[in-house]
Amino acid sequence: RQRQMCKETDIYVGKNNFQNDELTFKFATGNDWWFHAKGIPGSHVVVKTEGKELPDRTFEEAGRLAAYYSKGREQEKVEIDYVQKKQVKKPAGAKPGFVVYYTNYSLMIDSDISGIEKPATDQPMHPAPNFMHIYTVYFPFYTFMCIF
Repeated sequence: RQRQMCKETDIYVGKNNFQNDELTFKFATGNDWWFHAKGIPGSHVVVKTEGKELPDRTFEEAGRLAAYYSKGREQEKVEIDYVQKKQVKKPAGAKPGFVVYYTNYSLMIDSDISGIEKPATDQPMHPAPNFMHIYTVYFPFYTFMCIF
């Protein structure tokens, strides 16, 4: 076994419209990052930032999860919009899971999530309602000790 310094980042994925609503409007906070497949039904994906900048790889992995958990999963590439949660709004009277946002970034990415780990029993850094998928991405050479 090798010891390596690493930092983990948890990525949260809603599984239906009601969970998307809860994830986006009750769990996520202003500077967290929110991801969704552009113009395609799919899961809301949130990355908690704790007020820190995230590595580019985090954006790519969250984008892959948004692509995978969308109706565009079978496409070669899926366009993913991402924005800080504070830019995501729910119109009055809108159905669960429906949101609007105006200033966003986009990326084109595949839906391959084979390199993203879903922890079996470990507790995430930010406990979320247990119905959400939680993925953990590990980044070498940061602060937490992990054994590989």
